[in-house]
Amino acid sequence: MGADPVTVGLTLGGAAFSFYGQRQAAKAQERAERANAAYHAEQARHAEAQKRRSADIYLRQSTEFLGEQKSLIAKSGVDFTGSVLSKVISSTYAAEKEYLAILREGDMNVKLASMRADAARRNADFLGSSEYSTILTLGTLLNAGGDLAIAGARNKPSSPAGTSLSGDTYTG
Repeated sequence: MGADPVTVGLTLGGAAFSFYGQRQAAKAQERAERANAAYHAEQARHAEAQKRRSADIYLRQSTEFLGEQKSLIAKSGVDFTGSVLSKVISSTYAAEKEYLAILREGDMNVKLASMRADAARRNADFLGSSEYSTILTLGTLLNAGGDLAIAGARNKPSSPAGTSLSGDTYTG
């Protein structure tokens, strides 16, 4: 004897509500992931603009500093040779290295935000996919099937002590 009709109805109804709830939660998560993707894409655009702004500001400031440095040396009457030339070259090199470091850091920030946006888009695509819907459906159906099997097993008539369901007597 299987599960009684009330148990079957409640199990199937519960499975349907469970599936519906899981699907609605997946849709909400998909929307959240799409919002995250948009946010991180905006962060990437902002990081790119910030990188350019920071690099431009630094380039302007370092150019002014190096110009002032050369002007002071020229006004002092010292020749641009030896240690003076070495100092100017060293300052120029340091300014160039810092400028490139600003650009590299900005590029990393852009890449990080872009990677986060891509990951959020992939998550959203999966949550909205037919594959994910199939996974939810199969999981719900398997769970309901298991519940029905358990309910059916509980409703089996028990055999009298010492006999099997076929009527054979145990001689223990």
